[in-house]
Amino acid sequence: MKKYLKKATLILIIGLFLFLLSNNFALAQGLVKCGNPGQPACNLCSLLELVKTLINYVITLAFAFTGLFITWGAFVIMTAGGGSERVQEGKKIVTAAVIGLVIMLSAWLILGTVIQILTGSPSKLPWTQIQCTIPAPRAGAPIDSSSTAVSEQAARDQLAKAGISVNKGACPAGSSYQSVSGGCTSMAGIQSSTLDSAVQLKKDCGCNLNITGAAELGHATGVASHASGNKLDFSLNPDLTRYIQQSFPPIATRSDGAAQYQAPDGSIYAKEGDHWDVTFK
Repeated sequence: MKKYLKKATLILIIGLFLFLLSNNFALAQGLVKCGNPGQPACNLCSLLELVKTLINYVITLAFAFTGLFITWGAFVIMTAGGGSERVQEGKKIVTAAVIGLVIMLSAWLILGTVIQILTGSPSKLPWTQIQCTIPAPRAGAPIDSSSTAVSEQAARDQLAKAGISVNKGACPAGSSYQSVSGGCTSMAGIQSSTLDSAVQLKKDCGCNLNITGAAELGHATGVASHASGNKLDFSLNPDLTRYIQQSFPPIATRSDGAAQYQAPDGSIYAKEGDHWDVTFK
């Protein structure tokens, strides 16, 4: 049986080589999706994606050759003419083909699982795919030091002029949005740089923007937070989502599971349950 396993392995390797050669190998077929004009620079993710793709090709070929070997073995058995040696030879060929496929599938499962763990791919993805991102180095970029806090009315006036709506009225002084019946949205203390970025987002996206969260009390505090006036929440809408996902590259998923995208200026767009949580830089 060992000689049949060796033959199957050799044929599989030769088949993979011919397959890649006939398809002008990886670059021509887009297996390496980096380093070319209009594509991102190559990194560890690129290598792991290539390995995963090649593994999938090998498994596809393994199924094809398993079918061929089983057919071969069945043919040997059917043409044995009652000869026990030929029947045994046919059975060995079929058995070797099945064992070889089981070994290949086991290796596929192990390697695929390791790659998904290394890339941090969500388990909900199809098993044959990976989602790999390199955390962006600018995630901790400093906030604009020249920015100043803006009053409630001035902020609302600037937003209204730009065609950006705010979903609710201002919060009473000293009250958190959770304590107000029906909620509230406070613009008092929002940073001028945040407003400028929101206006620019409106221009770039050309879509409806509706603010559902700003500087009201009740949010988490921090250097770059709602409390500091550097964050805005926007209602989900298809146009805004499409613009963000097509314009900005994904970065590491946030600890709460929110998918994140980063703009060239370092602003972070996190897709939460019913809104986009945006930290402007």
